[in-house]
Amino acid sequence: MRASKKSKNITYFDAKYYNKDSILALAGDRGFGNAHEQAMFFIPLYWLHAFLVDDRSKLLPLACLYGGTRMIYPFAVLMNKERGMKKFKLVFIATVPGYGVLTYLTWGLYKYATAV
Repeated sequence: MRASKKSKNITYFDAKYYNKDSILALAGDRGFGNAHEQAMFFIPLYWLHAFLVDDRSKLLPLACLYGGTRMIYPFAVLMNKERGMKKFKLVFIATVPGYGVLTYLTWGLYKYATAV
């Protein structure tokens, strides 16, 4: 089927945020997507760290911090959109602690690998 000449060009933003008109749907999609993007790094690093590195007492607080920031993320998207704040200001605050946890887990595995 051929597109009509009156069809509108779709931008990258329109394709990525296809539900941008519904703030709740956008926040849900962004939260779900962000959690799953980060999970493919967090889960293997977490388990490798648990089995190989000797500071297991810190893992539960790290998991709670990481999970909490993943839960805050959709609300940060909502607050950014509703209050008209600068793009990603609150999303940045909800994302950076997760990167800190991933860095800590990676650093622990690096220390373990270089100590052997």
